[in-house]
Amino acid sequence: MPSGKRNFNHIKDKKIMIYHDAEERTDKAGFNIRDYTPVTNGKIWAHYRSTGGSEYFSAYMEGYIANAVFTINWREDIRPHMIVVFRKCIYKITHVDDLEGYKGDIKITCEMMSQAQGNFPGVIFD
Repeated sequence: MPSGKRNFNHIKDKKIMIYHDAEERTDKAGFNIRDYTPVTNGKIWAHYRSTGGSEYFSAYMEGYIANAVFTINWREDIRPHMIVVFRKCIYKITHVDDLEGYKGDIKITCEMMSQAQGNFPGVIFD
């Protein structure tokens, strides 16, 4: 790479929240509700990229749907089926790639679930 130029492809300039479902409870009307608990105390810096075209099709052929990819600093507590909140949208984690086991970054592939805010108790939208 020529001197003076930087690669801005993976700058973590977006903030996301990651939640796991803590427990299921029954509300006053008798419906089962799943409460969500944040994985961290604050937001996580991430690089965001929406998928499309061949990447979307490739993920589909491997058995999962990919609407967005987030790259974050390495963590060992991120698993599929957790949720990511970004720009008032909820994404379900479908695949976690630890990038060949190096403890630098992890790539989180997600499927958009909802833009509705009422169906996810415990989730903070801001």
